[in-house]
Amino acid sequence: MKTRYLLLILFWTLVFSFGSPTLSSQAEEPEIHKAAKTGNFKRVQLLLDQGADVNLQNHNGSTALFLATFANHIDLVKLLVEKGARIDLPDHEGLTPFHTSALENNLPLCRFLLSKGANLELKDGYGYTALHLAADQGSGEVARFLMEKGARVNTLSEANSTPLHASVSRNDLEISQKLISLGAEVNAQDRLGRTPLHWAAEKGFTALVEMLIKAGADVHSPDRENEIPLHDAAEWGHMGAAKALIGAGSDINAKGADGRGPLHLAISQGNMDMATYLQKQGAEM
Repeated sequence: MKTRYLLLILFWTLVFSFGSPTLSSQAEEPEIHKAAKTGNFKRVQLLLDQGADVNLQNHNGSTALFLATFANHIDLVKLLVEKGARIDLPDHEGLTPFHTSALENNLPLCRFLLSKGANLELKDGYGYTALHLAADQGSGEVARFLMEKGARVNTLSEANSTPLHASVSRNDLEISQKLISLGAEVNAQDRLGRTPLHWAAEKGFTALVEMLIKAGADVHSPDRENEIPLHDAAEWGHMGAAKALIGAGSDINAKGADGRGPLHLAISQGNMDMATYLQKQGAEM
């Protein structure tokens, strides 16, 4: 998930800097969009007074409000909303200006758009809410604000991932703890059957592994490949995570769907320190 939105932000940054690479002479960018991107308040106001459509969408489905939000032109955002801009009108990715404010950790704009009726639980084209997006991008201020406003912490995306999956993958201990304190399901499984603990173990986020275990994460939970979090820690050579999992009672000889245990995966990846440690803990060949 994180890679997709990083690429999207990069795309929009390039568009703002150099213009859209897909526009042709037959699809010239609307004047109101050009003015919104550059924050030309007077130009936008003039175009609207002359009858420009405040909700006009370009070839990407973006409106002037979306573009002004991305560029952090807050006065222009307020003008467009005052003139009737639809706050929840999505682009072709299903992203709205409210989603964009979450991605960019723009608390003032997020707060303003919510106060003007933005849908707190609206999902983008991949099923992600603003809280998913804030957690995924490390937008801590916005994530905390959304939770304070009652954002649902167990909403599932199209991939069955929760905001907790996103914050754990980001190695965000603070937001993960906050989500759990508000009732986030610590053993939620995504489309691959993986829990937040699987992802923390795979990435070697030892502090998160320890925190999740204390919060009730199941160290024996198998994914769709019948692999438990210890398989991930062993395969990728994350000693701290492996020790935390084994200390919590993880089955050191658990077999995946292919019959391999954590020791086999460690050896297959050349993680010999891990293999030696696992054998000392009783792992069998």
